[in-house]
Amino acid sequence: MLRRTTLKDVISLKLQAEKKIEIDSFIRQFMIENAIPGVSIGIFKDGETIFTQGYGYRDIENGLPMTPDTLFGIGSITKSFTALAILNLIEENKINLNNSVSTILKREPFLSHPDINIGHLLSHSSGIPSADASLIESFYKFGKFDKIIPVVSEDDFFHILSASMSYIINKPGEIFLYNNDMFECLGLIIEKISKKSYAQYIQDLLLSKLDMKRATFSKNSIINDPSSNYIIPYLKDDEGKKEILRRTEFPIYKFSEASGGLYASINEMLRYIEFMLNGAIKNSSVLWKARISYPDGFTPDSKYALGWVIDDNFLDESMIYHGGHIDICCSSIILVPNKNIGVIVGQNSCNGSASIISRYIISLLLGKTPELVIPELKFKKIINLIVGNYISPLGLYKLEISLKDQLLWANIEIDDGIIKAPIIIDNERELSFSLCLAQFPPYPKIKFTTNSKGLVEFVNYDRYIYKKK
Repeated sequence: MLRRTTLKDVISLKLQAEKKIEIDSFIRQFMIENAIPGVSIGIFKDGETIFTQGYGYRDIENGLPMTPDTLFGIGSITKSFTALAILNLIEENKINLNNSVSTILKREPFLSHPDINIGHLLSHSSGIPSADASLIESFYKFGKFDKIIPVVSEDDFFHILSASMSYIINKPGEIFLYNNDMFECLGLIIEKISKKSYAQYIQDLLLSKLDMKRATFSKNSIINDPSSNYIIPYLKDDEGKKEILRRTEFPIYKFSEASGGLYASINEMLRYIEFMLNGAIKNSSVLWKARISYPDGFTPDSKYALGWVIDDNFLDESMIYHGGHIDICCSSIILVPNKNIGVIVGQNSCNGSASIISRYIISLLLGKTPELVIPELKFKKIINLIVGNYISPLGLYKLEISLKDQLLWANIEIDDGIIKAPIIIDNERELSFSLCLAQFPPYPKIKFTTNSKGLVEFVNYDRYIYKKK
C-alpha cells in the first residue's frame, strides 16, 4: 500500500529544493568571483546520493561541461587511500604502526632517526620538514625551469630527502609538519611489503571493489577514457597584475602517487564516501584517532589522524575531512558520521577553495547560515564593508583601506605624514583592527563605525575620524 504524501513531506521537499537553489547560486557566484572554469559536487545522506551537479567547463576551449562523471585530480584526498592500504597491511600482520621506518626503507633520513615510525609518517608528525621531493617534477610539467633538481629515480628522491637531515629540530610526535614526501615513502613501503606497484595495490584493494572503474593514477588512462570526460588542466599564472589561466600538462609522475596522484569522478568518490560511512573500515577507530594538533583545520582544536583531519566540534558536530590541491585541481571531502552525511567537491583549477564550497553545503545541510559560520565568508563581508576611501573634515587628510596580495592595507594620512601598513582584525563585532608595524605591542588601533543600515560610515585612527566617501 502506498503511503500518502503528507504536508511534512511537501515541506521537506520544498526545503530541499530551496537548499539546492542556495547551493547553485553560491557556487555559480563563487566561480565568477574566483575565475574557476568548472566545479562538480556530490552529496550523500542517509545511505544514498541525494544530489550531484556539474557547473561550468571541464574544457573551456571546446565548451565541454563539467559533470559528476568528469575525472579530476582529488589531490591529497589520495592520502586517505594510502592510509587504508597501510591499515590493510597491518590487518594482514605484515607491518604495524610502531615499526621503525628505517627497518623497511633503509635510507636516510630514517637510518639516522630510527625513532620515526609508520604512524608518524601517516600523521605528518615525523619531525622531518618538507623538502618537496614529490613536487619538483610538477614544476617541469608546468614549464617552470628556474630550479633544476633531478628526481628521476628512487635514489634521486632519497638524496633530496637526506638534505633535510640537518633541519630536523623536533622529535617524532612533537610537531605537525605537513609532508607529501612522507606519504610517498608510505607508497614505497606498500610496494616493498606487498610486492605490487602502489597503483596496482590501490586498484586491487579499493578501486575495483568500489566499482571505481575509471579512477586512475595514469595519464594515458585519463586521456584514453572511454567517455572522454576528463578535465583539461589549467594553471593560474600572474601576468602583470592580472591573474590568467593557461592550459598546461597533467602533473602525473611516479613520486606523486601516494600523496596526491589519484584522478576520479564525483560519482566514484560518492561510492568511496558510502564505503567510509557504512562502517566498512574494520579499524576506523585507529584510522580516525586524533594524533596531533592540526593548525590549518576548521577550528582551533583540529587534529590530524591517519590521512584525515578530525574536528570534534565544527558546527556542533564531529567531522572528518581532507582537502586536495595539485595546482590544476582543488578538492574537498567532508564526512559527518553521526548524521550519515558526506560531501565531495572538485574543481578544475585552484582559484578559490573547494573547502569553502564543501563547508557551505555542509552548513546548509545542518541547518546553519553559511555566511555566519564559515570564517572566509564572514571575513569577506567585513572586507566589503570597510574597503574604500575616507576623508577627515574639510578633506584635510585621507585614509584608504585596500585588499592586495591577500592582505588588508591601510594608507593613513595624518599631520605627521603617511602611514602605510597591513591591518589584522582584533574584534569582528566591533570592527576593530591593529596596524602591523615593526614595534613591540601594543599596536596602533583602527576602528570602524557603522550606521543604522549596518554600513561602515566612519573610521577612527589616533585622534582623527574619517568619513567614508
